[in-house]
Amino acid sequence: MSTYEKIIQYMTEKLPDEFTIVDGPTTYNSTQHTHKTLASYLTTAKPGTSVHRTYAIKAFEWLKLLKKNNINLQNINN
Repeated sequence: MSTYEKIIQYMTEKLPDEFTIVDGPTTYNSTQHTHKTLASYLTTAKPGTSVHRTYAIKAFEWLKLLKKNNINLQNINN
């Protein structure tokens, strides 16, 4: 499975535990809301466009931020 496919899978099939994250000047008040919103943007952007690439990169960075803050991802279908 490619990195891109893993990003799509983690963004669409998993949901982080609920926390607030402060990352420099940015505060994410709800990890779940942020995750759902970014997943929506990623899945509705037309593949192959610069917008889609931008959201894929943002999703990758988001997943790294979750890992850095030790926030677990849970399967949505539990």
